[in-house]
Amino acid sequence: MQAFICSFSDFSLAVPMDAVLSLDDASGIVSKKEALLQNAVFRDPHGTYVCLPLLLRLAVRDMPHCIVLKKTENGEPGNIILLSTKITGSDEIHDREICRLPKVLEGTGFYALFSGIRRMENGAPLLMLDIAGLRRHIQKEGGN
Repeated sequence: MQAFICSFSDFSLAVPMDAVLSLDDASGIVSKKEALLQNAVFRDPHGTYVCLPLLLRLAVRDMPHCIVLKKTENGEPGNIILLSTKITGSDEIHDREICRLPKVLEGTGFYALFSGIRRMENGAPLLMLDIAGLRRHIQKEGGN
């Protein structure tokens, strides 16, 4: 799987490229920033915005990038836009390199957002974002 890598302070997040429609600079959404600093998920007529640092229970610092996800075939309204820390690059991640989360954690709370984990060359964890789990979380959260 090809993935975009978003770096956070103690770990990185892999966003599967096959789920991504486009990458953009987040400067165009400054008007929504106040709402995004208060809610991990914020909806408006243009789409659903997800503040990754808040979603991952981290302090919100700089969010220079937007990752626009492809729409699903079930016709969800608007796009899902992930606001992220700096995208530091991309990587080819082979299934054999990914460790599945322990069964006891799968599908529960915070861990429902991830499909697995891998160690990076520097020893830091790389969490694999589960796009279907993210969509379920957004539906459950309801936005605003």
